Amino acid sequence: MEDLIRSFGLNASILLSLTLVFFLLAENRFRRSEATVKNPGPSPDIVYGLILAAIGILVMATPVDFGNGVVFDTRTILIGLAAVFFGWLPATIAAVACAGFRFYQGGTGMVPGILTILLALLIGLLWRHWRGKDLQKTRFREFYGIGVLIHLLSIVLLLSLLPGHRTVLLKQIAPVFILFYPFVFTAIALLMQHRKRFETDWLELKKSRERYRNLFLNNHLPMFLIDPQSGSLVDTNPAAESFYGWSREELLRMRITDLNTLDAAEVAQLMDQTQQGAINEFQFQHRLRDGSIREVLVRSGPVEIDGQQLLYSIMADQTESNRLLAALKESEARAREFVSAVERCHVSIVFTDAEGHIEYVNPYFCELTGYSAAEVIGQNPNLLSAGVQSKHFYRELWQTIQAGKVWEGEFCNRRKNGAPYWEYSVIAPIKNADGQIEKFVGVKHNITAHKEHEQAMKRALREAQAGDEAKAAFLSVISHELRTPLNHIVGPCEMVAEEMSDRETKQLLETAIQAGHHLTELVDRIIRYSELGGQTTNELRWIEDAKIWLEMALQRHHERAKMKGFSLKYSVSEDCLETFTADETAVTEILDAFINNALEHSSPGTIRVELSSAPPNARLAVVDPGPVISEQSKKHLFQPFQQLDMSRTRSHAGIGLGLCLCRRYAERCGGSIEVKTDRDRGNRFEFIFPIATKDEYLFK
Repeated sequence: MEDLIRSFGLNASILLSLTLVFFLLAENRFRRSEATVKNPGPSPDIVYGLILAAIGILVMATPVDFGNGVVFDTRTILIGLAAVFFGWLPATIAAVACAGFRFYQGGTGMVPGILTILLALLIGLLWRHWRGKDLQKTRFREFYGIGVLIHLLSIVLLLSLLPGHRTVLLKQIAPVFILFYPFVFTAIALLMQHRKRFETDWLELKKSRERYRNLFLNNHLPMFLIDPQSGSLVDTNPAAESFYGWSREELLRMRITDLNTLDAAEVAQLMDQTQQGAINEFQFQHRLRDGSIREVLVRSGPVEIDGQQLLYSIMADQTESNRLLAALKESEARAREFVSAVERCHVSIVFTDAEGHIEYVNPYFCELTGYSAAEVIGQNPNLLSAGVQSKHFYRELWQTIQAGKVWEGEFCNRRKNGAPYWEYSVIAPIKNADGQIEKFVGVKHNITAHKEHEQAMKRALREAQAGDEAKAAFLSVISHELRTPLNHIVGPCEMVAEEMSDRETKQLLETAIQAGHHLTELVDRIIRYSELGGQTTNELRWIEDAKIWLEMALQRHHERAKMKGFSLKYSVSEDCLETFTADETAVTEILDAFINNALEHSSPGTIRVELSSAPPNARLAVVDPGPVISEQSKKHLFQPFQQLDMSRTRSHAGIGLGLCLCRRYAERCGGSIEVKTDRDRGNRFEFIFPIATKDEYLFK
């Protein structure tokens, strides 16, 4: 047992020695990395991982051997510490290298040995994730607990995978793993923690020195470091070179008395008082290289740098100070003007701090809400909330302005007396010189009257829509109720007329039948009008041959046109697409209405129908022979139940729905209708409607 402990101790000593060597290498690399920031070389994580891998292999090369490939060493300590202190990448590199070397060693304990490596890696990474990267606060017992957990679970794993070695494991290995290894783990962890703390402190010190050095060099005001004993200039910044005109090398060969116009003894006395902290602000006259004299304001005080007691001096050209003072007075005057405008304006203005607590409200806010300024200062603006907006609404508002953006929107708030009111608000962040938000300002306009008017308009719109719907329903019911009895009247009359031999009686029946058909057509128009009132989608159809389609559409009108003394002519432009898709129902209905309108209201003559296309639109025109429709009458053509002649003695039948139906069909398919005068002799009704080619239709 004594030899076993000695062997384990030797392996642990090797690990500790290699750890110290690692510290030296890491420190050397850390020092060199500070001087080679612009060319850092390989990633430190990869370098650390390779070094840890080398240490692990060296430790595993001197194991405690129990024969048959069962070996023990301190690799679990190394891998656990690597995971805890260096993170997943270096620890994984080391774990993979150690696992590979254990695979190379082979033997009965190869698989359990690799699993213990992975176990140590997993526990270390889990603890690091749970603990976070702040390792400075970890105490002895916490490190010891991690060490115990890693090696206790390793023993459990080995006992389950090496049943033939349980006696050796329990009697010889377990005591060392449970009692000795956690102390080694903890000792090295404390060393690494100390090393980490040293590295962090060193970096903080360096950053601090660089920070103050940058403050010195980059300050826009001239600055000196002065030896109070001799008055020599120890250091100077670029602003001093620019202000005085001498280079840094020249200034460092000078004394402060070479610049100050006061007597040398008086300057020495003032420096002595400054070093003792008696005074620290002066008005001096300083010489510049060009011989000019400047009034400067000097702030000075004692400072210790590298153990040497010096004086710092910061100079400000009094001319610049006077300019700044004048600018400050101007700014104050503008601020007073701004405050005066805010106090008098007829909108609510609210300023809050970065947390949203009210700092200022103008008088109109108090007038509108009923709260005094004293009642709301320090409060959150949500005390005005009327509960109309949701929590999500306010959360989005807050996220927007905290992100530095301007928010615009409407609020429903409540006055002190409980009365609600509406505001349109613009809320914007106010940032300081560093770009950080320090206040918010809200400008709110009372829109209560506007909202009430808007609500009234919405109610009126709903009532109008309800009226339209009721009207459409009424027309539809009446139309259906009329069409059924008409069919019962017209059908029998047609049958009787065919068998009637008496000419006079037959003529009366035919007149009744014609009137019945006319009334049926009017009923059909009323039904289509009511149905189109709520239809918004078009019905696309393929028109395979535009010329043939137009011939077929006009076929049913030729007989009627001939009976009324009209002739129908049509033309298709040469550039018109032969095949296209369009709302065929709408195009056919509008064409029929245009022709019927021409037959009904025009003087006998020639009616021309023209079809042309200029994708993405086509144009269908019907030209009648007149008379010309006046511009005043054109305004009423497409209104429902309107005709050019609204008198009781008019000679034309109809109820004025034809062109109104045309307008609705055009709107449904996304087209338009135009009425023009054709050569001062007739009227040109044009329907412009969208079309698509086959490829465009398939692509959509």
